[in-house]
Amino acid sequence: MGSRVVGPLKHPDTVRWIQFSPDASTLVTSCGDHVYLWNANTGKQVSKQKSQYSHLTFSPDGTRLAGATIMGNVKIWDPVTGQDIEGPREHVNDVTSLCFSPNGTTLASASSSTIHICMGDIL
Repeated sequence: MGSRVVGPLKHPDTVRWIQFSPDASTLVTSCGDHVYLWNANTGKQVSKQKSQYSHLTFSPDGTRLAGATIMGNVKIWDPVTGQDIEGPREHVNDVTSLCFSPNGTTLASASSSTIHICMGDIL
């Protein structure tokens, strides 16, 4: 069995976060004050957004991307169009973690002092 390497995927600064979409076709990276989406099969950059996120996660179906900042903001957007779906939602402190529920209808985000759980049709 052979292996194939795609890349390197060049970034102008330190990559702070990296994650595959659920179907592994897209890779999201956070670097400096930008979020990059890459075609994981070709290594080509699909989009670039000016946003400084410390955590990123795809919804289970890959149709939404949630990002959290060290300033305590959480935003949800469509990774294909870049259109905001919701946000920003604010924590008092920096967001340390976030995750979608397995069915994708709930997003939980945590900071050092609070946990927010957002449920419903907006997701």
